[in-house]
Amino acid sequence: MSVTIGLPFFNNRRTLPQTLASIFAQTYTDWELIAIDDGSSDGSLELMRQVRDPRVRVLSDGQHKALSARLNQIARAASGEFLARMDADDVMHSRRIEAQVAKLRAERNLSVVGSATYVIDDASRLLGKRKVQVAVPTPAAVMRARGFLVHPSVCGRTAWFRDNPYSEASWCERAQDFELWMRTIDQIRGRFYHFSQPLLFYRMGAFDYAKYRKSMRVGRRVVARYAVRPLGRIGTLRLLGRFWGQQLAYRAASLMGFAQRLSGRRLLPLTAGEEAEAQQALCLAISQPVPGLDAMSAAG
Repeated sequence: MSVTIGLPFFNNRRTLPQTLASIFAQTYTDWELIAIDDGSSDGSLELMRQVRDPRVRVLSDGQHKALSARLNQIARAASGEFLARMDADDVMHSRRIEAQVAKLRAERNLSVVGSATYVIDDASRLLGKRKVQVAVPTPAAVMRARGFLVHPSVCGRTAWFRDNPYSEASWCERAQDFELWMRTIDQIRGRFYHFSQPLLFYRMGAFDYAKYRKSMRVGRRVVARYAVRPLGRIGTLRLLGRFWGQQLAYRAASLMGFAQRLSGRRLLPLTAGEEAEAQQALCLAISQPVPGLDAMSAAG
C-alpha cells in the first residue's frame, strides 16, 4: 500500500460510519487504514471490528493515551510511503487522497500537504468553509495565525512524521499540531503546501469555552517556546497579548451566550455554485457502502 490513512478514535460511534464511508469513497484505492482505539466505551471499537476489508487494521490495547501517542503509534506502524491524517468525526472529499498523493509525488521537496476545508455541523449540514489565515506561509505569518494546516486535512511522507513525532507531553494536549508546526517552522517555506480547494469536511460542534481556554493556554506556551527567533521578543509579547485578547473576547461572548456566533465568523459563506458542488461531494462521500457495515448506517 502506498498510503496509510491513520484514524485514531475515542467514543466516536455516532460519526464513525460517515468517516469510514468517505474513506471507502476515495478515488485513490491503494491505501491501508490503521484505526486505533484510544479506550472507547461507546461501541466504537465493536463497530470498527465489523468492517470487512483486508486493507483495514484495527488496533486496541484498552488504554486511553490521548491523540499524540496514537498518532506516533500510527506513524510507526504505517507501511505506506505516505501518511494521511483523519479524525473520526470528519468526512473526506472523495478526491482527497488522489490529489494529495499526486502533489507529493510531483514535488519531491514537499514533506507535508494540507487543504482548505468545508465545515459541517453535527447533523452534517454545510455551514461554509474555513477562512485561509495565511496567504504566504512565512514562519512569522504561520506563528501569528496559530498554525497553517488544518490538522485532519494533512497528508505527508511517513518518514517525515517518524523523524518529527508529535510531542506526547501532557501540556501539548489540544494543540499538538500547533506545537509540531512551530517546532518544524524552518521547514514551512518550500516543504509544506496548502491546497486552496477544500478536500475535507470538518465537523464543527457546539462551542466549548473550557476546551477553547485549554487550547489557548497551550498556544501561549508554544509561542513562548518557539516565537522569539521568528518574531523577536517584542513581536512575541505582542502575539501573547493577542492570544489573551482573543481568549477574553470569547469568555465574554460565552457569558453573554453568543460564543457560537463569534466562532462562526471564522467561516466564509459558500456561493450557490460552491454549495451545490460541496453538497454533491458530501452526499457521495457519506453514502458509500462500507464492507461489513449496513449500507444505510453510513448515510445516517
